[in-house]
Amino acid sequence: MTKKLTRRQFNRSAAGASFLLASAPAVNVLGANEKVNVALIGCSGRGMGLIREFMKLEANFLAVCDVDRQRLEQGRDIAGVEESAAYKDYRNLLEHKGLDAVIVATPPHWHAIPFVDACKAGLDIYCEKALAVTIWEGQQMVKAARQYDRVVQCGTQSHSAVNFQEGVQLIHEGYIGHVQKAKSWSLRNNDPKGMGKAVITDPPEHLDWDFWLGPLPKRPYFPQRCHGGFRWFWDTDGGWMTDWGVHQLDIVLWALQQSDPLSISAEGGKFFFTDCSETPDTLDTNFGFKDCIVQFSVRSGNAFNPAHEPEMPTWDGYGIEFYGTKGTLFLDRDRLIVWPEKEPFGQGTPAINKTVDHNEMNQRHISDFLTKLKTRERCVCDVEVCHKASNICHLGSIAFRSGERLVWDGDNETITNHPELNSWLRRPYRKPWKLEV
Repeated sequence: MTKKLTRRQFNRSAAGASFLLASAPAVNVLGANEKVNVALIGCSGRGMGLIREFMKLEANFLAVCDVDRQRLEQGRDIAGVEESAAYKDYRNLLEHKGLDAVIVATPPHWHAIPFVDACKAGLDIYCEKALAVTIWEGQQMVKAARQYDRVVQCGTQSHSAVNFQEGVQLIHEGYIGHVQKAKSWSLRNNDPKGMGKAVITDPPEHLDWDFWLGPLPKRPYFPQRCHGGFRWFWDTDGGWMTDWGVHQLDIVLWALQQSDPLSISAEGGKFFFTDCSETPDTLDTNFGFKDCIVQFSVRSGNAFNPAHEPEMPTWDGYGIEFYGTKGTLFLDRDRLIVWPEKEPFGQGTPAINKTVDHNEMNQRHISDFLTKLKTRERCVCDVEVCHKASNICHLGSIAFRSGERLVWDGDNETITNHPELNSWLRRPYRKPWKLEV
């Protein structure tokens, strides 16, 4: 077991990320002759986007990898690599000569194994979120990054958005007073048919389904379970909780300068969709912190935004509000708004209503990674930061699925009031796959 990240260490590392990026231009800081040689594992939609974003900063792609031949060909075309540098097996890609770093953009059940193997191969890593599908996997990833001294940036790019950085700084400086509660949400107005019903069939010829499953138990193939649909099945992700939840709760942890909840409870279910998905479409998850409570809410059949009118559009998919003794602060990737409390509590707290362009967010996040490859400093969203942001979401899912209120020891990363649920922090791998640091 890796040494756990203490709350004090987390707070220092999160604060240490500071707001240096806020003044850094979204341009490549490397010299013209210092291009970084990278490879992509997972030619998904997100993977394709990352190729384009990295290439804008003049990163040089040497290889790509995917178990779906069609996606592999798309990745090869976009990255501009030779056919001989397009691999089905990530282990062959890790042996490709001249690599400095790899991007892991697979579904989360395929993050941990190539991540740890890349660390062993002496490569730095840009890894998408959620960090892993279990807390134990995340622990091993942190351990590997530290043991092999690797630079890691995780794909919670909101950490590099200017307004999130400024909003967190305002909270740290006491602009809205003591934060008693934070609330975040992910809201959609979807078709109730959702993904439709599952029809089990043979996998397509271009997809190695057994390799795609990897360490998971054998599962029958139906199209919704694979590729973009993986988010809505417990084996491969955790629904909106681990999709948008990681992004938003990462910011909440940063703002509160706390790394772990003390307690977790959740209520919800599939109250809207009539499809084959497994994860809840309606969910309220509550987290108890020292001197603060936090809530994350999911709705799929009603997208009414709980934030205030008339400053904001009524129909909006996500946001975070912090309720302080001197005011309320709202954040999303485009806006920073502060509503002061009525006097006398809000006296001397000016209102803020600021809109920014978040289009530079991805470039700033990747630029930070490329810069840290040279300086060997920790990235703004280092593996430990993403591990803690992913943990809180996994705990929300465990609370929902078990129906229990959890008491969490963050320093030792264990559930203390229902020790039998600690078995949910890890799950067995199907042979021959192993995760060994």
